[in-house]
Amino acid sequence: MPVMLEVPSRTTHRDPRALLNAVRPYVKECTYNVFESPGSGEDLWNREIALLKRDNSLMLDGTAGRILDNAVAYLVTAMERPELHQGMYKGGFAGKALFTYRYSYTPRKWKSLLRGAGFAEAGAQVLDAPEPGHIGTLLVRAIAP
Repeated sequence: MPVMLEVPSRTTHRDPRALLNAVRPYVKECTYNVFESPGSGEDLWNREIALLKRDNSLMLDGTAGRILDNAVAYLVTAMERPELHQGMYKGGFAGKALFTYRYSYTPRKWKSLLRGAGFAEAGAQVLDAPEPGHIGTLLVRAIAP
């Protein structure tokens, strides 16, 4: 009789706002408005909330915050759970990059796909991993017309 054993994993909580603000120093392409300037210290979280509200004038701060919370949490989930199967990475979330997953496109391809889908602006970049040649983080952003 086959038996399957699973090791229970610990659930931890991370503040999505702190996680998003932690990547601010690595964002090289950033559009600034009259209320902020490069090095102004404006946190990335407030900036993204303002952009969500700009695109939907009926959106409230709380709603925008929940949407952004969930988006950040979704993107970080794979990094937080290296003991789970990850189709894109051989051997968990560490080691040399190995593109085997269906959505592992280059930043240039992501930009092309988003523009082709009708977005007015699209951009994508990879934040390098701490170790050269290892898996980096892909950031993709698109703005509706």
